Amino acid sequence: MVDPSDLPHVVRTGDHRRFYGTVVQRKDHLERRDGGGYDAAEYKKHPERYRSTFAEKIAPYMSVLVNGIFYLPGEPRLLTVEDAKRLLPRRPIPAALPVGVPEIPHRLLAVADVSCDVGGSVQFMTEETTLDNMFNVYNPHTRQHIAGNYLRDGVLVMMVENQPAQLPRESTDYFGNQLYPYVPELIKANWNVPFDQLDLNPSLKNAIITYGGKLTPNYEYISALRAERERRPDM
Repeated sequence: MVDPSDLPHVVRTGDHRRFYGTVVQRKDHLERRDGGGYDAAEYKKHPERYRSTFAEKIAPYMSVLVNGIFYLPGEPRLLTVEDAKRLLPRRPIPAALPVGVPEIPHRLLAVADVSCDVGGSVQFMTEETTLDNMFNVYNPHTRQHIAGNYLRDGVLVMMVENQPAQLPRESTDYFGNQLYPYVPELIKANWNVPFDQLDLNPSLKNAIITYGGKLTPNYEYISALRAERERRPDM
C-alpha cells in the first residue's frame, strides 16, 4: 500500500510487475473553493464550499477504482462526466488484437462502485449491473453503457446493488459473527424509552436508522435526500 500523494512517483518508477494500492480519504482530495485545506467539521456543514481534486491528482495515476462513497446532493463528486472524457481519450480500436501484450489505450481500465449510487460520486455510473451481467463498458464520448462486448472504447464498470448476494454463505457468516457479541445487549435493552435515553453500546445505537417510527438523528439526512430525488427525478 502507498500514500495517495506517492502515486505519481509509483507510476514513474514503480515495479510494473506488482500491484500497488492506496486508500483515498477526504483530506486527500478535498479543498476549499476559495483556497485552503480540508476541515472535517466545516465540510460536514457546508460541503458546497469544497471542490474535489481527485480527477486531477489521483485519477490520472490509477488503473482500477473501487468506490465506496455514499453521495449526497451538493457534495463534490469524485469524477464527473467531463472528467471521464479527459481520462479516457478517444482511441481507434484495432481490427485484430496484436500478438503479445496489447497497447493499453488509457490508464484507467475499470471502475467498481460498491456504494451503487446511480449518478452519484462517480457521475457517469448511471446504469446498475446485475449478478448475471456484472460488467458493461462506458463510453464517455457517447455517454452510453454497452454490455456484452468488452473490446470497446471506454472503461469497464461494475455497479451491482446486491453484491454481497454473490457470496451468500460468506456474507452471512461474516455479518453474523460481527453481530453475535451484541445480541445479549439487544435482548436486555429497554426499547420503550425515548431514543436519547436508550442505553446501548455506541456501535449499536449509531447503527439504528429508525426508532419509534422516525429517523434517528444520524439518519435524518435521508429525508432531505428523498425530497431532493423527488424534486429531481433524473438523479
